[in-house]
Amino acid sequence: MKRIVEPEWIDRLDPESPAAQRSRRELRRMNALMRNFDWFRNRLADGPPGPWRGLEVGAGDGALGAHLFADRETRRRIELVGIDRIARPAAWPRAWQWEQEDILQFQKWKDFPLLLANMVLHHFSEEELALLGARIQESCRFLLALETARRPLHLAQSRVLRALGALGPVGYHDASTSIRAGFIGEELPQFLGLRSSEWRWRIRLTFFGAYQFVAERRSSGIRDTQ
Repeated sequence: MKRIVEPEWIDRLDPESPAAQRSRRELRRMNALMRNFDWFRNRLADGPPGPWRGLEVGAGDGALGAHLFADRETRRRIELVGIDRIARPAAWPRAWQWEQEDILQFQKWKDFPLLLANMVLHHFSEEELALLGARIQESCRFLLALETARRPLHLAQSRVLRALGALGPVGYHDASTSIRAGFIGEELPQFLGLRSSEWRWRIRLTFFGAYQFVAERRSSGIRDTQ
């Protein structure tokens, strides 16, 4: 299935509109069903005790940061900064900083050896991913990304959820758009320009459509066990 990157409807809606609010609720339910946030917490637990200074790119409503901050052991291991084009969300932990900026214009990558990305990298074209990859490699040692897997199975699953009423019009459109813009095989490290001589990575695709990606700079001392 050819990769197609297109705008999602929720980005065009008033954030306070009923359709946008419903779509965000649906996304939160999907994150909970797929245990996406727990995946990040578990992968961080695989690493050295830290503390790590990390950046969550495209942190959105702050839900992942809030989930990680609520876990005492994770909070001991990392100090996370969120970055997005929107203002600091209410859910983002007060003890952690927030940067309101386009990540493609961000200049402080050297401050963050740890990068997290939850359902955001599929929004970028191959050219934008190459630009992003060149910047994050300046100092990044450990990258965790959870994205959409681009497989027909998951398009069929989204149609079932729509038929069952679990997805509204906006949620269904955006889920399908995300799947078509997702990744398969080793596309993500290739698009980011990661070289196997400098990095090792592990990719896992789940039945529910997650593309789980762990990348570690060689000799960093972090395990990438699943």
